Amino acid sequence: MSLYRFNRESMLTVDSSGDVYVALGNNASRALYGIPHFKLPHPSPKNRKLNDKEFIASELQKCYSYLKERECALSVET
Repeated sequence: MSLYRFNRESMLTVDSSGDVYVALGNNASRALYGIPHFKLPHPSPKNRKLNDKEFIASELQKCYSYLKERECALSVET
C-alpha cells in the first residue's frame, strides 16, 4: 500500500474529532507527518528490539501515557 493512500485531510481534524493515531513503524510514522500520533516499533520478526521484554513494556507504557494525555486533553477541550 502506498504511504499516501488514505485521506490525510480527514485525519488533520484530529483535535476536533477525538481520534488518536498510533503508527506501527517508521513508514507509517512518515505517512502521518504533520498529524499528531505516537510511534511504536514495527511488529516484525526482524525487529530485534522486540526480543527485549523490558523494551516492549517501556514502549507500551509510553503509548498508554500518550493515549491518556490525549484523552485528558480532549475532555478539557469539550
